[in-house]
Amino acid sequence: GVYTISAKDANGCTGSNSFTLTAPNPCSGISIAVTGTTTNPTSSSASNGSISAAASGSSGFTFNINGGAYQASGSFTGLAAGTYTIGAKDLNGCTGTNSFTLTAPNPCAGVT
Repeated sequence: GVYTISAKDANGCTGSNSFTLTAPNPCSGISIAVTGTTTNPTSSSASNGSISAAASGSSGFTFNINGGAYQASGSFTGLAAGTYTIGAKDLNGCTGTNSFTLTAPNPCAGVT
């Protein structure tokens, strides 16, 4: 916070100065890395892909997908083909993210 200190001498002369105290940044020097394993959906119309995420660089992680609500698990299922951003947050609120892409198989692969 901001604090003003005032002083008065024996003659009644006064002076003051303001001081600002800031809390240390709990995330200073913390680098959170998000890694994961993906399972692609089985077809272009399927929503059965998944991402299993983990984080390192701190402790007590919770995870979210595409900026949604945080949850205790880094497991996200029922996903269609697309790119997803997984976020991890530690106990101090420090965060890290990584993007993962799930791809649907090409239905024309092997067809001549």
